[in-house]
Amino acid sequence: MNGHPKWKIITGFSLCPALGGLILGGTVLVNSLVDPSRNEGVFFIICIGLAFTFASIFVATFFYIVPAFFLSLIYVFLKLSKGIFGYLFVSICGGGGAALWCRIVFPKAQNGNPLLSDFGTLPIAEPSGAFLWGAATSLIMAFVALPKIMQE
Repeated sequence: MNGHPKWKIITGFSLCPALGGLILGGTVLVNSLVDPSRNEGVFFIICIGLAFTFASIFVATFFYIVPAFFLSLIYVFLKLSKGIFGYLFVSICGGGGAALWCRIVFPKAQNGNPLLSDFGTLPIAEPSGAFLWGAATSLIMAFVALPKIMQE
């Protein structure tokens, strides 16, 4: 590889919210399958779980692709690579970007926007939950998308 893998980093970190949706949907699917109080059939639970997973991927990507894309441009500009600094920087920026963007996308009802107030009860719609999801998925994506330390 001759240079820094710009497109791999931009694509990977731009799709980072989709990773969060996949983890959330997969967790709900597995939790539904092992719940002994469910009376539905396994096929029904799997179909509903997969539909919820795809919906989670779409919704997370729809709401959070803007900050993820801009953060990926910063990572390309800084030419981050695998290592403790890269992992720490990406985690903090990913969590911080998600938490800040959360305040823009999910305003509280008392701020005069009752349309999106129902999302305020979701953990991902709170800045602390968004920070944790953003930091965790950014760290996972950093393991995959960032290049090894380059020798110049």
